[in-house]
Amino acid sequence: MNPVNILEGIHTNYGSRAGQVRFEKEEDFRMFAKRIRSYGVQIGQIITRMDKAVNMRTTNHNVSIEKVPSLMENMRAMYVNNETAFPMYEPFKDKMDDLVSNATTKSTIRDVAVTNIKFLLEQVKQLAAFIKNTYIPNTRSSFGVGGLPQGAEYYKACLKWQLSIDLSADEIHRMGIREVQRVHSEIQKIMKRANFKGTVKEYNEHLRKNDSLFITDGDVALQMFKDYYNETIVPKLDTMFENIPDFPLKIEKMTYNGPNGIYKNGAPDGSRPGIFLANVNSKVPKFDMAALLLHETDPGHHLQDSYALTAQGIPLFRKVTDFSKYFGVPLHFPFYTAYSEGWGLYSEDLGEDMEIYKDDMDKFGKYGLEIFRAARLVVDTGIHAKNWPRERAIQYMKTYTAYTPEFIEREIDRYSTWPAQSTTYMIGKLKIRELRDNAKERLCNFEKDELIKPFHSVILSNGAMPLSVLQDEIKNWIEMEAVKNARAGTCKETSGADSFNNVHSVLLFTCTLIGLLCRNHV
Repeated sequence: MNPVNILEGIHTNYGSRAGQVRFEKEEDFRMFAKRIRSYGVQIGQIITRMDKAVNMRTTNHNVSIEKVPSLMENMRAMYVNNETAFPMYEPFKDKMDDLVSNATTKSTIRDVAVTNIKFLLEQVKQLAAFIKNTYIPNTRSSFGVGGLPQGAEYYKACLKWQLSIDLSADEIHRMGIREVQRVHSEIQKIMKRANFKGTVKEYNEHLRKNDSLFITDGDVALQMFKDYYNETIVPKLDTMFENIPDFPLKIEKMTYNGPNGIYKNGAPDGSRPGIFLANVNSKVPKFDMAALLLHETDPGHHLQDSYALTAQGIPLFRKVTDFSKYFGVPLHFPFYTAYSEGWGLYSEDLGEDMEIYKDDMDKFGKYGLEIFRAARLVVDTGIHAKNWPRERAIQYMKTYTAYTPEFIEREIDRYSTWPAQSTTYMIGKLKIRELRDNAKERLCNFEKDELIKPFHSVILSNGAMPLSVLQDEIKNWIEMEAVKNARAGTCKETSGADSFNNVHSVLLFTCTLIGLLCRNHV
């Protein structure tokens, strides 16, 4: 019921909507000019939905929405008397001149586009006024969704939707505490090798004050990202993967000061490459670069998408995931977030297998990102299942992570807005690690025959899927490999097939024995 919040809505994506459309002929421009008006009509529908949330007492907390009216008002002020500067008008400039020759036709289409942009901006004004005057005064008082009608059931459904396996909030909370302590101990080992006397928090602060560990020139940082990817990561991919798709990747500067990095997937037909947007707008920590690239590019999201986009025999929705409507959870078609983000975090672990991390600083960057994802398990469940106030969640993050107070506050507000989403990274990664450990335990030739490569292929070549389905896929693959080993006599120890035959023999013997005993007592 809450399609607009600090993370979602026209104020967050109005600049990118035209870039999602392919313009090849006159009709494409006509249709997009009409679509601009449809965006305005949609805003009216959004107001109706959010008004329903007010009446049903299912609104977001104030932190999820309080900044939105001013963002919308600022957006409108920039373009209300300058519609041709609006990003959605961009295709009607040089691009239309290149593809449409008739001057009258171009003028007509441009007039329609300007008229519809004016309508859209007026609708944005109405939405901002509604949020300020009606919605915000009725935002929920509880920071988590537990305070909503049937809030506990709602959060349970969000966890199920996001994770695609059955885990309770208490189980996830305990897993988070355990993982935080595990990663915390790894960071302490790095501190000990560095002869640093103090707490992990103090070590974080010590590093943040060391200017030599940061890059302040955005162009230099961007080039370092490109060089690191091309010279260090790409040459190592074939040690862990087979049949690597040839799908292009571009590394570009993020246009705003957002998260550390974002990956935008390419077009299924290859007409648009995958893009890693690096945030080089503020100082960039060198020690985060390796883990960030591994997560967002290869072998992380870019390689994950490359396998899916080039896979044969799977439907389009399994190849391309729509991550645009988190407000619709748990009723929206599933994103299989734990599969996607779990692979991204697992890819950071692969940096150790691929010998990407060159020193303790690189590993510190890896552990710094990892403990952040582990802490999310604790605070997300704390907020929504244990009624933690905002301040307690913020303090927990400050205790165990190296991020600034401002960044942590934004993150905590995100968790309030998108219940359960932040749990997907660590839960997904732990499931993949569990499946890999199972394969290694069951298959004696896992390392010798580099079965890690087909293991990864099973995960990646089938596109997005629930973790429960992934678990079945890997189980079936292990059984097939075990049968191959049994036939080839690869392993001296009992194979999966031999185990089945042995169990079958024991059962047959037991049944026969029982039958004989029964006959003797008749």
